[in-house]
Amino acid sequence: MLTWPPFDQSTLRLALTALVTLFLPGLAWTAWRPANDRRDALERLADAAALSLAITALLALLFFLFNIPFQTGLLRSLYLIFLLLGGFGLVRRILLHRHRIQFSITAIAWTSLGLLALLSVLIWRMYQARSLLLPAWVDSVHHTLIIQKFLTSAGLPDTLAPELPFHFSYHYGSHALIALFCALSDMEPAQALLWLGQWINTLLALTTYRLGRAFRLPRPAAILALLLVGFAFQMPAYYLSWGRVPLPAGLILLGSAQAAALTLNQQRLPRPAWLRLTLLTAGSLLTHYLTSLLLALFLAALFLGRLLQALLQRKTAHALIQRALLLVSAGAGGLLLALPWLMRTWTYVQGQSSLKFTSPLSGSDAGYLAYLGYLLGPTHAHALHFAALAGLLLAALQHRTRPLALWSVSWLLLGLPWGLRLPVFRPDLMVIMAFLPAALLNANMLQTITSWLGQRLRPWFGTALFWILALTLTLWGAQKTANILNPATILADANDLQALNWIQANTPAQARFLINATPWQGVYRGMDGGYWITPLTGRWSVIPPALYNMDSPENVAAIQQRAATVAGLTTCDSTFWQIIAENQITYIYTKQAIGSLQAQGLKDCPNLLLVYQKQTISIYEVLDNPP
Repeated sequence: MLTWPPFDQSTLRLALTALVTLFLPGLAWTAWRPANDRRDALERLADAAALSLAITALLALLFFLFNIPFQTGLLRSLYLIFLLLGGFGLVRRILLHRHRIQFSITAIAWTSLGLLALLSVLIWRMYQARSLLLPAWVDSVHHTLIIQKFLTSAGLPDTLAPELPFHFSYHYGSHALIALFCALSDMEPAQALLWLGQWINTLLALTTYRLGRAFRLPRPAAILALLLVGFAFQMPAYYLSWGRVPLPAGLILLGSAQAAALTLNQQRLPRPAWLRLTLLTAGSLLTHYLTSLLLALFLAALFLGRLLQALLQRKTAHALIQRALLLVSAGAGGLLLALPWLMRTWTYVQGQSSLKFTSPLSGSDAGYLAYLGYLLGPTHAHALHFAALAGLLLAALQHRTRPLALWSVSWLLLGLPWGLRLPVFRPDLMVIMAFLPAALLNANMLQTITSWLGQRLRPWFGTALFWILALTLTLWGAQKTANILNPATILADANDLQALNWIQANTPAQARFLINATPWQGVYRGMDGGYWITPLTGRWSVIPPALYNMDSPENVAAIQQRAATVAGLTTCDSTFWQIIAENQITYIYTKQAIGSLQAQGLKDCPNLLLVYQKQTISIYEVLDNPP
């Protein structure tokens, strides 16, 4: 039965496996890079996490192209190589640069404070997910299926058949990472998606710190931004209710890639930053398509800015153009590394119905604006976002933070629901990522105001006031986000899980299930634990995971028509038996008060045998030939 791991030795083993999966490849890379750049320990840790994601995605692609299976023994050997590379790189750095190595009490104190804050966010994310037995909502179902396919295919899958009989062309970076964690830890995919997903979400707070430092925020402000993302803002904690894991993984890559681009744009240690940006760009392209487009816009803006500056400053034009070309070449290098998968994606997308879901709402503009307001909320999050607008004005007035202001304005413009905008940047998607610039703007504003007060009164007063306010905001936010989970998005509870375990143990592998269905964002989804039958038990379900909309238009239309009919079933009428016959249904899954088809409507039906009934779940077997 799927449960959270107990707090014992096994939890420590899982935590160690998570740390290895999330950080070791990136740390091995970082150990061989120059030690004299300006990144602090937390920035390097953030980059290590992003590089681990990128390296994992690229290795999955490499092994896929050369048809090399990812066996458990090979994986362990690979991570042993990463460990040895990291260890040798660290020893080499100590020996070559021992005269430069200095231990600063201040740096150690800041690093310890940052790590403590990050650990607190992780514990908080686990607490927020405490009541879930399976990941929430619709996306989790197909994410689990993809991870399962990684494991059964021993690598990047060519297809999701038989459940989804078409070539796999989805962004997969986070799925590859979680599949590796499953292979190393023996945790089931659904549980790993939920458990490791909270680690990935936690790393978004560290990414915020990384971006803050890249935009020249002082350490206190950057740590406050970390805490705001971890405890105060509704997003990204609310991603838990949607089962969103690829998006935070994409944002982790985006943040570190933008930081590398800013370093490269200033031509400080161009070679290490260029290599890092190239890898992170490739990883971004393989992990989340939207965040990779945001990265492309960011690189384009920096490139055009340098070209414009070169036109205005003829004396330094050569150096400025060189910086611009470094940005372009790094982006092009990342694109080249990811090109085999992108070409495959483009090839198969031509014959597919749709690469993404439709807009979640239709109707009046006023209704959509209200939905955007809802996503920016609730009230405490509205207050934080409104405060960020004031922080935007302050950042624009400061020379040091003007790049942060310009970047924040670009996100604001992309999220506007009216005017000229690129259709791919849906306002609702931009809104649920708005916490990233908002946290940085708020942290910078609080730091600036308290520093100003400290200069005019006493320095210690400004410092004390900053940390008192930071702690107050953190505790206030934690009180508001303690129960972040939306009950409406929980499809499966303990009763469903018990029924799913019964299905796994007591039905044949070729069993075919009828479940309840309802429309959702242009497709149809399941409504209860029955929607988890396919990814958890391997049995066929009349409503496949929502990625079926990436199938051919003909197949999508057929599934849509079938699902629309299923969504209207209430009893064993002629339409019901037609669905049973056409789809060779052998079992029916119902849950009390969920969906139109209920046990009450089936209790007197011929050729149906009640084989399971516990709590709210009833399962019927279809006998003989239906009428």
